[in-house]
Amino acid sequence: MGKRKVSIFLRSIIKLAYWKKRAFHGSNTESKYFWGDICKEKIKYIRNYTFNDINTLKIDPLMPYIDKSKEQYSNYWFSLSDGHTIEEFNALLSKENIDKLEDEGGACIVYTHFASNFVDNQGRLNKDFVKNIKYLSSKNCWFIPASTLLDYLLSQKQKHYASKMYLMKLDFKWVFDRIIKK
Repeated sequence: MGKRKVSIFLRSIIKLAYWKKRAFHGSNTESKYFWGDICKEKIKYIRNYTFNDINTLKIDPLMPYIDKSKEQYSNYWFSLSDGHTIEEFNALLSKENIDKLEDEGGACIVYTHFASNFVDNQGRLNKDFVKNIKYLSSKNCWFIPASTLLDYLLSQKQKHYASKMYLMKLDFKWVFDRIIKK
């Protein structure tokens, strides 16, 4: 997806050198790597942006949504809360953030890579990770797979299409979150 991930407006503003260096061919129907047809047929939910806020639903209240500009080869899109390294995971799932999520009555879908130092060279789990997970598990929450939450959210909505304005606002939230807040 590469630069096609963001709206045309944002693309025209940032034109990141990073995207010029990396080519993405999955959505190019002329490429031998094209897989949009398989994506549309087999994948119901596609992750989009990651944010530093624990309340994913507060950041992206429309999720899961359909992006009309990508509808031909995709179904529903959703956002995540960023915990892809042990440091980010522990910051995201701190006691304060867990309490904040509970107070807000929100929902969190965490994006992580357990290979990112969650276990030390001796095979021990990171101590802060263990503490945070124990605290989280002590809460009376609904712990479910992301697809179950997204199915539930989808069943509660009448509007499934995201407007261009909504997507542009999401783009700018993401840029702010990635560049300014990091």
